[in-house]
Amino acid sequence: MAIYIVLTVIFLVFGIIFAFNKGDFLIAGLNTSESNQNEYDTKKINRMFAVFSIVVAVISFIGIFVNKDFYMVGILFPVVVVGVVLLVIFSNKICKNK
Repeated sequence: MAIYIVLTVIFLVFGIIFAFNKGDFLIAGLNTSESNQNEYDTKKINRMFAVFSIVVAVISFIGIFVNKDFYMVGILFPVVVVGVVLLVIFSNKICKNK
């Protein structure tokens, strides 16, 4: 149960940081060079990371009450993996400046 509380707090903090557009330094590749920063809309990327972080925080918060081992392996882990894959795909498709 403690792992769910820690995950909830961590992802909620990340979600708040990204929601206020202060998480650019946490996103790999955005803080490398100026040309890379001009290629992407950082506001959209921050918004996408905020939504992802808050969704994971809510799912891990539900895990506090479920308290089953299957929940971590069967629900939380696949949601995080699929979410990360979708986040990478959509951040490259949607968040590029045209």
